[in-house]
Amino acid sequence: MALASLRLLPVSDRHREPSMEGTQLFRLTGSTTVKKIPCDHVDGQSVVYWGNIEQVFPGVTYIMNGDIVVKLMRDSNRNR
Repeated sequence: MALASLRLLPVSDRHREPSMEGTQLFRLTGSTTVKKIPCDHVDGQSVVYWGNIEQVFPGVTYIMNGDIVVKLMRDSNRNR
């Protein structure tokens, strides 16, 4: 199975939905199909949980924003 990567669309493309706190747009590398994944707000920041991304894109292994790999969030003890 090939590694799956996602492209995070630019911040300017984030949407606010009346029924949600907001969404972040993602697409598979090489695809034009865009999926909206709900954001939660944690400590004043919008967060998309990895489990929610995996639910929409099974087999995903990492996320890119342009040519930069997006780091996974860690807690104050540097644990994921």
